[in-house]
Amino acid sequence: MNLRRIWICWWLSFVCGGGMAWGQNAVPALTEKQDRVLRGLARDRFGGRWVDLTPAQLGELRKRADGYLDLQRKWHLPWGQVASVRFADTNRSTIASYEALDLGAAQTGYLLGALAIRFNVLRDARSQTEISNVLNGVELLLRSGPKPGYLPSFVGPADNAAYQAFYSKYGGPDPQRPGFGRLAFPSKDTNGTPLVWLVGGERDQYSALNFGLSLVRKGARDPALRERAERATLKILDRVIADGWRLDDGQGRTTFITQELKTALLFAGATVDSKKFLDAYKTNAVALLEQPAPSLIRFGNYAANLAHFANFYLFSRSDPDDGRRLQFQRILTQMWQTGEVDLNPFYAAFYEDAFLFEEPPNSSGAQSILQGILYSFPPPPRRSLPPVPDPTMVRLTANGREWSRHALLLPERPVAPFQWMQSPHRFDGPIDPLLEHPGVDYLLPFWMGRDSAIIQPEDALPASALGRRRGATNSGVTNLPTAPIVAPKLTP
Repeated sequence: MNLRRIWICWWLSFVCGGGMAWGQNAVPALTEKQDRVLRGLARDRFGGRWVDLTPAQLGELRKRADGYLDLQRKWHLPWGQVASVRFADTNRSTIASYEALDLGAAQTGYLLGALAIRFNVLRDARSQTEISNVLNGVELLLRSGPKPGYLPSFVGPADNAAYQAFYSKYGGPDPQRPGFGRLAFPSKDTNGTPLVWLVGGERDQYSALNFGLSLVRKGARDPALRERAERATLKILDRVIADGWRLDDGQGRTTFITQELKTALLFAGATVDSKKFLDAYKTNAVALLEQPAPSLIRFGNYAANLAHFANFYLFSRSDPDDGRRLQFQRILTQMWQTGEVDLNPFYAAFYEDAFLFEEPPNSSGAQSILQGILYSFPPPPRRSLPPVPDPTMVRLTANGREWSRHALLLPERPVAPFQWMQSPHRFDGPIDPLLEHPGVDYLLPFWMGRDSAIIQPEDALPASALGRRRGATNSGVTNLPTAPIVAPKLTP
């Protein structure tokens, strides 16, 4: 451990000092005790008891949240949608290309949810202004694809050079259409502006946007914002119903909607138009509850796991029927119990914040992960720099590549555009110091942590925006039944 800490100090001094003066900002290191707690959780064993962050550390977390929001408005929200940015040089004065736009719709949905929760905590005007800006992007997405209501990954003006650098190769260059990737297609806005939309249609994108729109509908104080979120929700529903509950891009690619996503979309529709959608939601909720709990993928396509948590978060938090809500909470708890070893603050935040009408679960693991992993998340900007190697890592082979057997701490993982979509067992990945990521992956768990009181306000008063208070002890008691819960199968 001492050698590892020496390596961390040397690496940080290099990227933050003479070796790369503009590199990643220094990250306050976890204490050895905090390190042991998190590594113990990753190995499913007791590593000690977590010590809450101090008021100074809580203030640092809030400063990072505000900093990432500032940078998003400046660089990472072109046309109201979330994007990573590759700069032309270290001066950061010119954008060479927008990147990670295949995740644009999903990140835009998660940002919308983060802003809605931020408003729930702070009741501030800025959150509502930012929500309106992101809704502009959502509306552009839903009107500019192959058909109204279809969700592309991203939409932008055809003549923007930084966007063109990405869409010209998206899906690989198309020899039949010079200047376009195989998955990029021309369109026009309502005013005739030439646009290019990127093929999306991924189920996890719909889950993420449905999550964000649902929180805006429920929490925004401005009736105009709620109405815009309602229109977007109905537009999506009308499209998938017209397409026979398929995600059809009009270019020959069709994805079937799962029972889980169908239920989530109908739930959103029922909150807007109960006469039209409530009965269908109830019927599909019964069918969903008859299925096994979703399996979480560990060594593979990790993004699907986040969609499961987003969907069951909505059911667990907002279903008006007490019986159904309790069953959804039980499934969410199974998912959390399986996923706890992944040290994923997204999982922890969604689990803790889902119990709106009940006393939230006092999970010491969720508290440790949410506070500890977020505290090791660097201040903005978030750059694609090398991970810190873990000499104690045990490797295994699955799905044709090597992975770490146990979840790695954040500094040991390769940087990703949305960190929690990448498996915490991956230890290698691309490095590009000129590439900066938007920080939605920090904002969402941070503000959910504030909403659930896992992360206290800067003055460390033991109260959340919902008026809930946690006990002085961490007993692990929840509102759930005492019957044993069988964890779902973990799929490699």
